[in-house]
Amino acid sequence: MAETATDDEVYYVLLETGAEERFVTEAQLRTLLASYLHAQADDVEAAVTHLLNTACELTLQPGHYCQWYVTRLDRPSSRRRDW
Repeated sequence: MAETATDDEVYYVLLETGAEERFVTEAQLRTLLASYLHAQADDVEAAVTHLLNTACELTLQPGHYCQWYVTRLDRPSSRRRDW
């Protein structure tokens, strides 16, 4: 991911079955969830927003999942150094 982080940007830890954990922006997570929901929901954007507001896991099929958790990235430029 070659994005520059901003202090007000929301990040998530993303866990998917069979994949390494990764950090994604809210926009990236929305795009991913929309791709999973495109065949299941009439209003995909509303479904994605509902998931982000009420859940942290989507079962894709039995034994396969997608989980996300809000996190804060501690960037060196934002740390206070007392030494």
